[in-house]
Amino acid sequence: MSTVPDQLKSAIDDIDPEQIDKELESIDDAAVLTEAGLAMSSRILNEFEEKQLRKIKYAPLGDVCVRIGICAERGADADKLAPEAFKVVAKLLSLTENSRAARLKSKQLRVLVRAAELLACSTLQRASYDTRREIAATSDMHDVRRQAIELRWQARQLHHIVHLLDGEKLLVLCPEDSWGMEVTIRGVADNAQLHWLLASAVHAALPAGVAKWQ
Repeated sequence: MSTVPDQLKSAIDDIDPEQIDKELESIDDAAVLTEAGLAMSSRILNEFEEKQLRKIKYAPLGDVCVRIGICAERGADADKLAPEAFKVVAKLLSLTENSRAARLKSKQLRVLVRAAELLACSTLQRASYDTRREIAATSDMHDVRRQAIELRWQARQLHHIVHLLDGEKLLVLCPEDSWGMEVTIRGVADNAQLHWLLASAVHAALPAGVAKWQ
């Protein structure tokens, strides 16, 4: 049985971000926040199924995506919410490729891209490693990564979060000093982070004097 209050359900059904805000203000229960986030995700996906693209009101739709992220930030179960929210991310970005057929204006495209970026960042970073790996194996992630490359100058945070090295194994070798080790890295976004985090981990793992640092 749903624990989402009736007034909040009604606001979600109407895609009314201002009313959703009012109803969420008094909610601090993680289970209710989770169900609310899932209900918003489902409602957005249904909106695309039920309406022709030209009839969709993109601005309030984007605002509701932000509210899903707020649920995650306020304590919703990210492992339950992130997979469904990511389906919304994939759907929003798929529309950017069909913008001509949908006759989307540049402002509407910016709304879609920004909503997808905020939603991905607010949910993925709070999900567990196992959940992130499950999402990473989906066809949606494959599509989002491809689209994020094309949108990398417009949505850098989106590009970073879907291309993180997450659970990747690396073999570190030092022929000069005759040592090596296997390391697993998670959440590394760029070469600078990789360099400093790897150097710190290797330095902590090796006995004093084994590694020579310059």
